[in-house]
Amino acid sequence: MIKILAIDDNQDILTVLKNIIADAFPGSKFLLARSGQAGIEQAQAEDPDVILLDINMPGIDGFEVCRRLKKSDWLRDIPVIFLTGLNTCRENRIKALEAGAEAFLYKPIDEIELPAQIRAMKKVKEANRFHRMEKEQLATLVGVRDRELKEELVGRKLAEEDRERMTAAIEQAGEVILIADSAGIIQYVNPAFEKVTGYSREEAIGQNPRILKSGHQDLKFYKQLWKTIISGGVWSGRMVNQKKDGTFYTEDATISPVRDAAGQIINFVAVKRDITENLKLTDQLQQAQKMESVGRLAGGVAHDFNNMLSVILGFTELAIEKLAPTHLIQDNLSEIYKAAKRSTGIVQQLLAFARKQAITPMVLNLNDTVTGMVKMLRRLIGEDIALVWRPVTDLWPIMMDPSQFDQLLANLCVNARDAIHDVGTVTIEIENVVIDEGYWVNQACFLAGEFVKLTVKDTGCGMDRETVDKIFEPFFTTKETGKGTGLGLSTVYGIIKQNDGFVNVYSELGQGTTFSIYLPRHVQKDCEIQLEDLEESAGSGSETILLVEDDLSTLKMTTKLLESMGYKVLPAITPAKAIFLANGYPEKIHLLMTDVIMPEMNGQDLAKKLLCIFPHINRLFMSGYTSDVISRHGVLEDGVHFIQKPFSRKSLADKLKVAIDR
Repeated sequence: MIKILAIDDNQDILTVLKNIIADAFPGSKFLLARSGQAGIEQAQAEDPDVILLDINMPGIDGFEVCRRLKKSDWLRDIPVIFLTGLNTCRENRIKALEAGAEAFLYKPIDEIELPAQIRAMKKVKEANRFHRMEKEQLATLVGVRDRELKEELVGRKLAEEDRERMTAAIEQAGEVILIADSAGIIQYVNPAFEKVTGYSREEAIGQNPRILKSGHQDLKFYKQLWKTIISGGVWSGRMVNQKKDGTFYTEDATISPVRDAAGQIINFVAVKRDITENLKLTDQLQQAQKMESVGRLAGGVAHDFNNMLSVILGFTELAIEKLAPTHLIQDNLSEIYKAAKRSTGIVQQLLAFARKQAITPMVLNLNDTVTGMVKMLRRLIGEDIALVWRPVTDLWPIMMDPSQFDQLLANLCVNARDAIHDVGTVTIEIENVVIDEGYWVNQACFLAGEFVKLTVKDTGCGMDRETVDKIFEPFFTTKETGKGTGLGLSTVYGIIKQNDGFVNVYSELGQGTTFSIYLPRHVQKDCEIQLEDLEESAGSGSETILLVEDDLSTLKMTTKLLESMGYKVLPAITPAKAIFLANGYPEKIHLLMTDVIMPEMNGQDLAKKLLCIFPHINRLFMSGYTSDVISRHGVLEDGVHFIQKPFSRKSLADKLKVAIDR
């Protein structure tokens, strides 16, 4: 049985360590301490085989804990492994070794490397104890007369053990360690070098480190490096190197000179760490933070902007309808309406990108959905570009808002059209695909599972790798100023992520581009595919509507819009006013049309109060807020009628028809 003591003030780290050790060493004893003093006391009481030690702790830090342990005649034999953070500086590593530590590892903890280090350190402790007892026995046997000889023998044994221990540590280290002679010829590499570079030890020894040269650093860089180390200095920095298979990787490196007894430089030792994945994760985090910032910005302005656009669109529609088609200001009103609609589209694109767009998912068969869009798509891409549509039989259903899918496919086709400068072809394909975990592991952007794969490929100009890496960023565009907002593909990305899917892009300059969209299969017994209602707008009605809206301009506009359709309207600017009007109204109220979020009472609570008075009243909720805010009030659930601001006269008429006839 192995006993391991972990000293760390972070409970989460202790839990991770406990789980790794339990898996690697069944039946082991795991001791823990939340402070340095408690750790020293545990070590004295339990005599563990290995101590795992954090640096930063309240009270006594890890360095001081290690120093105190190594001062004890008995505890100094227990190997100490420091657990350090990702950005631990070289000075901290040196301090750890000066304090007496045998090894150090980086957080997050590698579940393979940690058990390997523990096994090696357990052997170190056993060797330490054995030789301590052997030394004591020698002293007893040889006596005082042979003390000098005995000490010499013990000193040689300890030196040999130190060399063996150092060799074991180097061989098992996670960092790449390379030793070269004074001319720069490689004399030794550890297994980590083989793992990172792809070169075997036999292939590397005798070679110059330039076998790793990538071309990313210029001659001046290498001259400065050599100038530093041959003058006796230590060089630290970052460089991009090339593996045996031709792929590039980034590493942090420290190169130090080694001197002989005469002070002459005889070797150089390089300690290097592959940070390629760390940099990738950092880039992904920065990208996610940038996208989240755009999302917060979009969500913050959406409500007020949607209310203002509702007023502009509504009153403009009313004015257009009341004026004769030949009136002088009809063209002006038409341009105002178009500009407002374009503004609505930009807000919706931002919300789609931020995954805060209010949606109504339904079960779709993309064969039917795409087939219904083909005629519109042909007009969209123009006569010079051929559109090829390849449906498939027995297609799995998906769960998605139809308008979101329309938006996604239209954006991809517009993007493909703009990439084709003369004549060309846009191809839309669809198929069922199953991605297993083996494929998923090798492809970072893929997820395991069953998906419906939508492919849109073009024969256009294509893109280089650098452009492909940026195409989903908001406001990034390769088009001329005024030709695009840079939100088309970021909208596509947001829609895909909001529906738990993922996207892969392949493109080469001059060879066209292929977008592969993976949307999760929807599994439901006896499910029926729901199609959009394609009928014309209901147009008008004569029922009574209780309208509740806390924004006065929106209340006035919506009242006029409803009255222009023939409805009788009871407008109320507060929920209290709405309840008062309802209680005093002598006839039937057919529909409550209310804003979701209001100062004194939200729309859902108002509806519950009115249902106590009018059990059969129908409800239609409206809001300019983002979906995450609205969903907290329970109005995006199945069976609840909702309309997103801003809305047009036709979309409102359609919603009213459905809500009143419920």
